[in-house]
Amino acid sequence: MTARLASLALGSLLGFATGIGIAAALPSALPWAGPTTAARIQPVADSDFNATKDHYLQKAQDTLDEWRHKLNEGADKAADETRSASKTAEADLRTAWRKTQTEAKRLSAASADQWEHAKSSFERASADLKDSWNRAHPDSK
Repeated sequence: MTARLASLALGSLLGFATGIGIAAALPSALPWAGPTTAARIQPVADSDFNATKDHYLQKAQDTLDEWRHKLNEGADKAADETRSASKTAEADLRTAWRKTQTEAKRLSAASADQWEHAKSSFERASADLKDSWNRAHPDSK
């Protein structure tokens, strides 16, 4: 019975790991394109801090989802029409997106002692992303 459970658990783990490997190996033309579940923020729950954190993490996830949609839509629009956005502005936008994703992960992992710092870092990264978007796409604020 124990061997059967171990075999089942190992098979599930290998299947899960293989799925991650496949998802990670898929090429992505844009840094913000790809599976929306890859950077999902996981809820914590169970205490006042965790309830507050979970609520904020859901808002942060909504922010990431909105930006992912906006960035994908902006990339599609850019392919269809000529824009005057410089390569530097587009590079800044990609950098700001990666920074926002990184800060969202740190926010998700933050303890009660780290929370305020992680929260303000995420908010700064989100504001920088918005500024970068406005520089790269001045006509679509």
